[in-house]
Order: sequence, then structure tokens, then C-alpha cells
Amino acid sequence: MNERTSDKECMSEPAPIKSWLFIGVLSFIPIVNIVAFFILVFYEESNPSVRNYGRAGLLNVGIVVIAIAIVSMYLPIDMDEVRREIVLRMSF
Repeated sequence: MNERTSDKECMSEPAPIKSWLFIGVLSFIPIVNIVAFFILVFYEESNPSVRNYGRAGLLNVGIVVIAIAIVSMYLPIDMDEVRREIVLRMSF
């Protein structure tokens, strides 16, 4: 057994299917999923596999937010040009 792994984590039971289904549904709802991931990560009595899922979810959200920020910095959108294009297409 690894020194960093506690006995409680090694002896824990697997999470039931109902909890995974509930977590999966929460993962699809925007903003709620981020709150749910934080709760999963910092709730002390949660199952280690569920806690790791929460960590992975937060990591994915962080990567997506950073990627969107980088892309939006290098790909500015001129809203006046978008409006002109919409008006131009609607006039035909």
C-alpha cells in the first residue's frame, strides 16, 4: 500500500449506480456542474472514486475556460461587422 493512501480509501465500497446517475445528470447542467464538482471534491465523506471524478471534472472545466480565453484573445469578433452581415443576408 502506498504511504499516501489511507486505509479508509483502500477499504471504501464502490459508489452505487444511483449516485453515478445523479452525478452524471448534474454534470450536464451549466454552472450547477461546477458547484457539484466542488462539492464532490471538498466533501470529506464522499467516495474516493467520486472525489476523483470531481477532480477530473474541475480539471476539464479549467482547461476549457483557459482554452476559450486564449481563443477569444486571438480571435476578436467585431459585432458591427456581424450585424452588417446579418442585415445583408436578410435583405435577399
